[in-house]
Amino acid sequence: MSESELESAFLEEGYVIEEVADSSAYERIEAFIREEIAQFTGNDVQSLAALENIISVESINSVRLHVYRALNAKTGFLEDYFSIFRPYVERLVGTELACQNRVNLSIQLPHDDTSRIGLHTDTVSGQSEFEVVAWLPFTPVHDTNSMYVFGIEDSQKMLASLPEYQTRGMEALYEDWKHKASFLELEPGQCLVFSSTLMHGNVVNETSSTRVSLNGRYKSLFSPYNRLPHSEKKLGNFYMPFRVSPVTRLALNYEEPDAQF
Repeated sequence: MSESELESAFLEEGYVIEEVADSSAYERIEAFIREEIAQFTGNDVQSLAALENIISVESINSVRLHVYRALNAKTGFLEDYFSIFRPYVERLVGTELACQNRVNLSIQLPHDDTSRIGLHTDTVSGQSEFEVVAWLPFTPVHDTNSMYVFGIEDSQKMLASLPEYQTRGMEALYEDWKHKASFLELEPGQCLVFSSTLMHGNVVNETSSTRVSLNGRYKSLFSPYNRLPHSEKKLGNFYMPFRVSPVTRLALNYEEPDAQF
């Protein structure tokens, strides 16, 4: 879609689904994930969508941690990951950016209730409302092996009703609203960018195929961070500077003279 269509779709829905902007980077990351899983398990990995044949529910967390650490230690990984989303993030957020200092990995096997992430927004978790989430699947995602999102208006209504669910919990909130949830459909080679203000989550994967996906976060370098003093979701901890213009670099080193003229 055009740049104006991208903006309009994001403002209307709170998310956009697009083709990956750098297919070579996508292929490098996908191959690296397969190689790391193969090395860790001792099994050949032909298809990430069939990981249920070589990984058990009991071993999934150790596999996930191994690949997560290997990915984030890989030279050039953050640049490769960003290149997949670059034109969409730069159009929606800007060109001077902070990013989450680690990209997260999700592996959701069929019928695995240990990998479920319940209803939430990133903002309620302390992250910036000025951020977008960059979500990248390496397997076909559909129905219950995908993630669900709620629209902007519904998300705002749900957030406003949170005090009513203090004792009942987020699961009750989801049950009351699940008829409005949309399970996203993407094919390998597509990516998702969505607002951190959207309610989202996943359920137990009742399909016959595994979902493997990555997620990272980008925000304008100078947009507000969490204001609570005890929060860890700040620049230098959860976020790191990622794109800094030459003008900004000079300005950050500028020292105002003490003298008055």
